[in-house]
Amino acid sequence: MYEFYHILEFLLIALPLVFAVFLLTEKPVHKKVLGVYMACVSVFYFLGIEYLFTTTKSIEIGESFAYSILLTFFPFYYLYTKSLTTENFKFKKLYFLHYLPAKIVFAVSCFKLGFLLIDHSLYNIMPDHKLVGAISIIAYFAQFIPYTVTMILLFRKHSYKKVQHYSYDNKEINLKWLKFFLIAFITFWILDILMYNLISGILSDVPMTNIRSFYYIITTLFITFLAYSGLKQKTIFPKTNVVDYDKDINQCATPESENKKLLSEEKSKTIYSKLVYKIKEKKLFKNPNLSIYHLSEELKVNKTYLSYVINNEARVNFCTFINQFRLEYVKDILLDKKYENWTLSAISKEAGFNSLPSFNTWFKKLMGITPSQFRKGNK
Repeated sequence: MYEFYHILEFLLIALPLVFAVFLLTEKPVHKKVLGVYMACVSVFYFLGIEYLFTTTKSIEIGESFAYSILLTFFPFYYLYTKSLTTENFKFKKLYFLHYLPAKIVFAVSCFKLGFLLIDHSLYNIMPDHKLVGAISIIAYFAQFIPYTVTMILLFRKHSYKKVQHYSYDNKEINLKWLKFFLIAFITFWILDILMYNLISGILSDVPMTNIRSFYYIITTLFITFLAYSGLKQKTIFPKTNVVDYDKDINQCATPESENKKLLSEEKSKTIYSKLVYKIKEKKLFKNPNLSIYHLSEELKVNKTYLSYVINNEARVNFCTFINQFRLEYVKDILLDKKYENWTLSAISKEAGFNSLPSFNTWFKKLMGITPSQFRKGNK
């Protein structure tokens, strides 16, 4: 007779598989990474259904393959975070090292399966099933801290990029999603550790079916949250067709190099003059979604050099740099009597701010007073 947790097991096989199909048909790399992860989750829970296997040895082999998949989960979380926070992310051969523990367990499982099919006597010379399981579980939980710390560092690095490359608080950049993902990830795996201990028998008086049902519900919610949010998440870094300012220094293309001397002082000042002129002439700051990528396209200058020039000449990050132009424009409007009936909300939108709270915050930060105080003081 089927229990409630059997239905949940089916959901943990079917749902990730459906999500995987949708994610793998998307073009962005981060969605494909998440799609492969979802497929692995589906296979993992399929291998965990004991009643599908007829003998003890087949159950052991199924579990061995499941352990190998289990060891891929943290690398997938890491690569998903990295693909979201890295511009022009490409999968490198070096990343396969993250899957080395999983490959070892997978190889052992393949040998055990081969020996079981060819010669049963050779099956017993392979490492004991319980030993493989214990080592796999220890390795799995040992991955938690290093991978979590690494993902948090990637998030912080991406936060820096947001300030350096964007002039606005855009939901599509979605630092909130990354933050929610990390919080959900940490919470889920703490629960996973606790639930593993419960299933291992620390609380032997709790019915196993209740423990499994609760664990499967938590897992289903986490997988659904991850897949749904992952499908909604857009590509953070737009593609641009930018002509390099100097091809001989084209290899410098990371934000970390912005503090190094990428351009001569003369070239830096020349680009800066063109940049300021272009922003004022076309009032580019009025674009609420303006980013360094747009200006890079406009000036036909590599965004790395452009960011360097702004930091070097204006001594501020990109976000502050653009908002200074917006606020100068706002001041002119506030001092012009023909705009005296305009609301602050209308003025903020006219100047390129995404929201009134953002406008008020930046005005107070750069001017020292609120927009209302400035308007009253100049009547």
